[in-house]
Amino acid sequence: MVRGIFEGVLKAAAGIAIALVLLMPVAIIADVLSRALFSKPLPVVFEGTEYAMLWVPLLAAPIITWYNDHIVVDLIDGAYNTKRGALIRTIATIASALISVVFLSVLAVMAWDSVVQAFTGGYVMQTTLAPPRWLIHSVIPVSATLCAFTFAVFLVSTIAKTMRRSPVAAARPGSD
Repeated sequence: MVRGIFEGVLKAAAGIAIALVLLMPVAIIADVLSRALFSKPLPVVFEGTEYAMLWVPLLAAPIITWYNDHIVVDLIDGAYNTKRGALIRTIATIASALISVVFLSVLAVMAWDSVVQAFTGGYVMQTTLAPPRWLIHSVIPVSATLCAFTFAVFLVSTIAKTMRRSPVAAARPGSD
C-alpha cells in the first residue's frame, strides 16, 4: 500500500514535469507570435520557461531513479564478470546508494529549511513577475526528499538481496 502511494506521488510529479515540457513550446510559440503580430512579448513566458527548466528535471528525477531508468556508467559491471566481480559490484552499489541517501537527506533538510524561511519571511524573486521564492524553490526539497527515499528503498532491498544470496545465509538452518 505504501509502495503504491509512493509510486502515485512519483507519477504525479512526473506528470507535472510532462505537462511543463508540453506547455513550454506552446508558450514560446505564443510569445513569438505575440512579438511578431503585436510587437509585445508575453512577460510570463520567459520567466515561466526558466522556472520550468528547473522544475522538469527535478520532478522527473525521482521516478527515473525509482524505475532505475537513469544513465548508468557500467565500467564496473563490464570489468568484473566473476564471483569476485559480483562482490565488488554489490559493494559499489551499496556504497553509492548509501552516499546518495546521506547526500540527498542533507540536501533535503537544508532545502526545506530554506523554503520555510522564504515562506515565513515572505521573500519574492527579484524578477518581473516577482513570484514567491518558496514556490519556485520548493521543487528542490521535494525532489531531494523523494530521491532520498527512493535510494533508501533501493539500499535496503540491495542489502536484503545480498543477505539472501550470501553463503552465510545459505548455511543457516531454515534459509532454503
